Amino acid sequence: MRARLKMLIFVRSLEGTQTPVEVDANGTVEDLFEGYKQLRGAVDGGLFYQDKPLCPKETLADSGVCPQSVVEHRVKPAREKLLENPEALHPALATAKGKPQACREDCEGALQRLIEPVIAEGLTAEEAYQGLLCIMPLRIGHALYLMPENRAQIAQKMMQEDGISEHIQAAFHKLIMQSQQTGRIRI
Repeated sequence: MRARLKMLIFVRSLEGTQTPVEVDANGTVEDLFEGYKQLRGAVDGGLFYQDKPLCPKETLADSGVCPQSVVEHRVKPAREKLLENPEALHPALATAKGKPQACREDCEGALQRLIEPVIAEGLTAEEAYQGLLCIMPLRIGHALYLMPENRAQIAQKMMQEDGISEHIQAAFHKLIMQSQQTGRIRI
């Protein structure tokens, strides 16, 4: 029985850390990404080589990746992930059968209105996007009808589980609780 040929590929993270990943010489980009995830823990995003996104189903050889290559792991920014879910930004932006998808300008406007109060609490835009992305399931469907204190508790638990810093949790908690006084759902 012939031994499978392996090759070593380096995956560079956004922070610049290079992780060596051993993959089958006939492996796919997906195999490389799975090996990287096993070594680094759960990660999302995709792999890029020479500034081009790699297709997961393509073989490494067809992608131009060879032994000792350095590929980049890139994560889609939180803002872009939020813009992919119009319904969560505002119920009026929900897409239904036969209804055209909300335009990007509408989504961007809704997102800006959502993060403004959190930024006013002292968060950066990126922190606001991260917090909002974490609690996005609370903005969809029946969760909007929960009492603010229940939504605040659920949001805090979701953020803790995702490792969101305490100052971000505090800003979101404050705004969710304020919605009880105003009767207007802001977050």
